Amino acid sequence: MLSVPAAREWTAREVRLAEILGESVAPSVASYLALDEVRGERESLAGRMKVFEGMNQLVEALALTTDEPSTGQVAARAVAQGFRLIAATSLFVDPSLALLEPVGTAGAARVHPVVNGPTNCPAIRAGKPFHVQSASDPVICPYMPFAEGSDGYVCVPLVAGGEPLGALFMEPTVGSVVEDTFVRAAADRVALSLANRRVLETAQRQATTDGLTGLSNRHFLQAQLRILQSLAARHGESYAAVAIDVDGLKQVNDTFGHEMGDLALRALANTVRKTIRTSDIGVRTGGDEFLVLIPHATVDDARVLAERLREAVVVQGRAEPHTAITVSAGVAAWRPGRTAEQVLEAADTMLYAAKRAGKDRVLVEAPAPVN
Repeated sequence: MLSVPAAREWTAREVRLAEILGESVAPSVASYLALDEVRGERESLAGRMKVFEGMNQLVEALALTTDEPSTGQVAARAVAQGFRLIAATSLFVDPSLALLEPVGTAGAARVHPVVNGPTNCPAIRAGKPFHVQSASDPVICPYMPFAEGSDGYVCVPLVAGGEPLGALFMEPTVGSVVEDTFVRAAADRVALSLANRRVLETAQRQATTDGLTGLSNRHFLQAQLRILQSLAARHGESYAAVAIDVDGLKQVNDTFGHEMGDLALRALANTVRKTIRTSDIGVRTGGDEFLVLIPHATVDDARVLAERLREAVVVQGRAEPHTAITVSAGVAAWRPGRTAEQVLEAADTMLYAAKRAGKDRVLVEAPAPVN
């Protein structure tokens, strides 16, 4: 059997030697601990400085975006990089305010479903960052359950002017910086950019859109005419115009009232939108007068479209007798040497001829004389 040495008391000399050794080592130990603490603080400070740099890059990148999808994509990428996340997803509230939709992702992002009702998002409902760190957390987002093996997630609401605009869904990993102060600051910058973009787009839309019908207005027409005329003059790219006037609107107004007359105009605008191509431009030029501008088209192309539109209006009138109207139309196209004003004048001339000929018809200008 192994023998265990018997315990003995230290002599006074041994105790003193131990004290001297401890006193000599203590400053070194303290210095090491202090240095280790400073090193940790320095690394933490460096991480925070990178976050601040990421904030500046986020602001600069958001200023270069051109629409909401690019804003969402830039936000997700900048946040993922700035906070050293494994992934990030941007979600925006749609214009109807009924849905919260993913619009941009970065990294190995989990697929985030569309949320029916933005306030069903816990972060938006709480108005503050929503952290999930384990499957046993008291509250977990019903749309994004905890993923086993992950480091959880943080969802931060995007709010501007007291209105919820969306959320940033962040998926951290070891080394990520997801402190509330920083993620709130990033979310505020994204929300402000999104709010400003929506205000600007609304102002631009109102400036170029007819309030009653939702079609483009004269201001937008003039801008598009300048573009098409320039392309035609430089490259010979023909365009056409269909001038339209409503037949029978006065009768609808006198018989059923002006509200029904407005309904008839809105119904006509919807028919125009359904009939023309996405590249064509439907315009309400005033009162009961409309115009369709058709890029890359000949007079024959415009005639076919005008006839299709006229027939669609007749069908619409049969379905809604109280707002039944017909339309007369005149068709003209650009030709070498012709200005934009002359194209519109030619279309108007044919429109007036169609009205005089009995209405509910399409008349097309004669071909250019051959020299």
